[in-house]
Amino acid sequence: PDDNLTAGSSNWYLYQFFEQTIHSEIELVYETFQIEHVGIQNKKSKTDICGYPTFNEKTIKLLVLGKPFIHIDPLSLKMMEMLGFENYKVLMTDKVQSWIDRDEYDIKEYINDVFENVQWLLDMDEIEYKERITEAYTIAKRNKDKTDDILYNTSLLPFIKSLF
Repeated sequence: PDDNLTAGSSNWYLYQFFEQTIHSEIELVYETFQIEHVGIQNKKSKTDICGYPTFNEKTIKLLVLGKPFIHIDPLSLKMMEMLGFENYKVLMTDKVQSWIDRDEYDIKEYINDVFENVQWLLDMDEIEYKERITEAYTIAKRNKDKTDDILYNTSLLPFIKSLF
């Protein structure tokens, strides 16, 4: 087995987990679905489970860990709220937050807004940053509690029955 934890090794996921997820306070996440394939307008698609859009392991991992993150695609911001989770608005500029309620997306424009958001966080004075990251971890705890409830206290039987 390849025990090397460097990028490109067979253990790349562990490398990424240890080097990025564990060592950072905030993570930027890009979901790998296409906007037109997600059932945001009540259309069923391959990425839907019983009419609900889904996230992949990138977002779910952070929800389970209770770690703050910002999505690098605007649809995921909307999906977070549709699924009852809280976005980390305390870590977002008003420009990035404004994408939550939009129906049309220009991904290049949004990514530019996210880059400006990251620069805003980097330029922030230490006291304000600590206040915001503390609030973000409070939100992360609520999102983690909701995730735990879904994982451990929600029966899949109604969803399975609805498929047939």
